[in-house]
Amino acid sequence: MRGHLEKSSPQRRTFSIRARLLVLALVAITPLVVLRVRQLEANWAERIAAASEVALDLARQGLDRQNAVVAEVRSPWHSDHLCFGIANGVDEVRNAVRYMVKYGADVIKICATGGVLSLTDSAGVQQYSEEEMRAIVETATQLDRRVAAHAHGTAGIKAAVRAGVTSIEHGSILDAEAVTLMKQHGTWLVPTLLAGFTVESLANAGRLPPPIAAKALAIAPRMHNSFKLALDGGVKIALGTDSAVAPHTLANHEVELMVTKGGMTPRDALIAATKGGPDLIGVGNETGTLDPGKSADLIAVAGDPLVDPTAVQRVDYVMVEGRPIPMKGQ
Repeated sequence: MRGHLEKSSPQRRTFSIRARLLVLALVAITPLVVLRVRQLEANWAERIAAASEVALDLARQGLDRQNAVVAEVRSPWHSDHLCFGIANGVDEVRNAVRYMVKYGADVIKICATGGVLSLTDSAGVQQYSEEEMRAIVETATQLDRRVAAHAHGTAGIKAAVRAGVTSIEHGSILDAEAVTLMKQHGTWLVPTLLAGFTVESLANAGRLPPPIAAKALAIAPRMHNSFKLALDGGVKIALGTDSAVAPHTLANHEVELMVTKGGMTPRDALIAATKGGPDLIGVGNETGTLDPGKSADLIAVAGDPLVDPTAVQRVDYVMVEGRPIPMKGQ
């Protein structure tokens, strides 16, 4: 196994998926769609923190998600580091994809349906037309990018799958037809069970605004059944947590939930957590398995994760690109 990938040039450094996912490996298994970022500079931590603060400010303002390619926090190393990803109609969504790719997006994510943690939209209602989603996928494909679709409701899931998205994020309300379509199209499911568990817990504890709590209590219980339906139907599964709906320090609980709530075997949950993500976003030839020629990325845990899925919550050792990473307290 080689230590690390060759870089195109020192000026265009790529902070690879392996190194970025280390952030979550340090609290255990790495979630899927913390999507790759390009051109990170030496002071990347401070710049990301600045961009995150902007995103938090926007969240506090309650920006509407309706009819939006998921709002893009642009690369913080650009002067105007925030750009709204709102686009309507075929021409606008094509332009939005081109714009995002120009400024470093490796994967495009869209809102095929409404969300849970927003005040105004229905979580199950389709937001983009199938024509718009098809235009997004076509444009992304031309630019060698894949498309992930945030989707809770059945109609929006089916439209996104027919449009050709690579993955469905959440997939909360599946039916037999949706599962068949996903299987036929080779569409991945990223079930984000931790997100559902978290919002349901917050709603039951009275810690969410009533409109959001109502959606959380309606959607979360259906996520487990939909996941089992997809699993039984042979849909490809990759692990993802939707952090920070739950704190990043709890991201390692997704494997346990996939086993205890979703019915996966511990072995299959580990495959979804390690190999599934890289395969989904097209870097499976670089990482995800310990094979000759791939990056030496691994963690060591206390316990046997093939028997006990909570073992991945006890990480003792991390290696990224062949380099051991010091752990806290070591």
